[in-house]
Amino acid sequence: MARITKLDQLVINELLDHGVFTTTPLPAATQISRAAISELKKPSVQQKLSYYFKNMFGATPENFQENLFFMIGKEELSPEVVHVLLATVKTIINEP
Repeated sequence: MARITKLDQLVINELLDHGVFTTTPLPAATQISRAAISELKKPSVQQKLSYYFKNMFGATPENFQENLFFMIGKEELSPEVVHVLLATVKTIINEP
């Protein structure tokens, strides 16, 4: 299994705690958050995180305009519902 770095751990914890990891840095973002956002833009890191989630939960986070969204449960949502939900989350995150 690939080594999980502290930056990877930050992304994983955000996804598990809040269900979303945005790649839009907020004004109050810490240096480590900004570094994690930068690191997540690498395809190898995205693959590593997807592999981690697939092994642990049997599902991978959804990627919507470079933002990650992870919801697990008994029922799966339709692709249309996921798209609307992710668009809504992105709108809320990007509001001033």
